[in-house]
Amino acid sequence: MSRWINWWNEDGTVALKDAPKVGRTPILTLEEQVKTVELGLQNPKFPHRELAEIKRQTGKQISAYTLKRLLKKKITFGKESV
Repeated sequence: MSRWINWWNEDGTVALKDAPKVGRTPILTLEEQVKTVELGLQNPKFPHRELAEIKRQTGKQISAYTLKRLLKKKITFGKESV
């Protein structure tokens, strides 16, 4: 019998919950992510300008890769995300 069935038999649904995930906390808060996406969409051909503006407004420096990832997430999932 598999391990998860044993857990189910012992503790029910409580035993099947995932353990807390570890990892790096996001650099930007949700509000800052929204602002970053708005700034990134203003002039997508020159991301270095947006990166400087993001740093000026939030005081946090992000990479071009992070900006690209946030923009891709916005475009992929629509207005529901960030």
